[in-house]
Amino acid sequence: MKAKPEGQTPPPAHPKKAARDARLTQIYEGTNQINRLAIIEGQLGAEFEIGDFYSL
Repeated sequence: MKAKPEGQTPPPAHPKKAARDARLTQIYEGTNQINRLAIIEGQLGAEFEIGDFYSL
């Protein structure tokens, strides 16, 4: 078995699964961001809306 060069990661064994998992992670993280903004909006009340965050 060859040693891999330092700093390199091996290619995924199942590229389709890796691509699917990466996409699911993006969706999951996007959902987390929306939930965080909703919590902030709930805490700050009417003076803050999620749309205001993106207009900064």
